[in-house]
Amino acid sequence: MNLSNKKKINLFSNIAIVLAFLISIFSYLSINNLVSDIKIVFNTNSILKELNQIKQTVNDCKDFEKLEKFSDDDKRLYIKNNGLILIELDKFKNIEYSNSINLSSQDRLSSLIKKKLKYMDDIIKNHQLNIEYLSKSTSFKKDENKINDQIYIFIEQIKIEVEALIEKRQQEANKNAKIALYVIFLGTLVTLFIILFSLRVITSDLIKHKKLEAEIEDSRDELDFILENIGAAVWSLSSD
Repeated sequence: MNLSNKKKINLFSNIAIVLAFLISIFSYLSINNLVSDIKIVFNTNSILKELNQIKQTVNDCKDFEKLEKFSDDDKRLYIKNNGLILIELDKFKNIEYSNSINLSSQDRLSSLIKKKLKYMDDIIKNHQLNIEYLSKSTSFKKDENKINDQIYIFIEQIKIEVEALIEKRQQEANKNAKIALYVIFLGTLVTLFIILFSLRVITSDLIKHKKLEAEIEDSRDELDFILENIGAAVWSLSSD
């Protein structure tokens, strides 16, 4: 193999190594971003699930408010719903990436739910003291309905924010997946081209080498034939 071909192969081999390294880096970054986007989509779906659960528990509390009297079972149900809604609210606020949601909406929702639970506490306390049920009070019902409506509104607002975040992350995930595929595909093509080019150079050099060997062998045979004829001629002249 001549020096020029060796330089070409070394050059393209180095390029192939650098490309393989760059492909690995870009692929890792793209896949890492893809995994991050998928994780965010998964967790934001968990936020939607918790919001729906909070809404359902609020509805259960709303049904509880319609009661004229409260039995022991009703009280236990109230305590259960009261605890559930606080647990769900806490889970919602602690879900990873939930801080991507507007914090003012989260705080407002938390404040409204706690205010609602305070009204529920007032109902139970007045019931235990045999005071006229607050639930029969027109002003109480008006305030309570207002709180319920506000809770539903804020839940829907947060759900809109979450759904927008999910859509954005899904688009980014698709983009990162395409980038990773393009980088891997393009890198594979370039690497394959370099390998084929190197093989072509090596094959061409081997063919030239074999051809040169054949020419040398032919020249050697011709030289041997000439030397043999010269030797014969010299011997013939010497004999004469």
